[in-house]
Amino acid sequence: MHREMQDELAFHREMATRHGNAIPLGNTAVIAEYGYALRRFNFLENLWRDLVYAARGLRSSPSLFWTS
Repeated sequence: MHREMQDELAFHREMATRHGNAIPLGNTAVIAEYGYALRRFNFLENLWRDLVYAARGLRSSPSLFWTS
């Protein structure tokens, strides 16, 4: 994940210089940490949504999961 984030920041730096953008990206360490935090939160949020979806499925048709 670290390498992917560094590649993404390098891409944005290259695009900014290619188009003559005089405004720098800023502190790339802070930007990278913010990106890591967003990805971690998305994983937990998606896991929670999957669990809620599974619980709704069990509630609506429990016999589907407990057949012998």
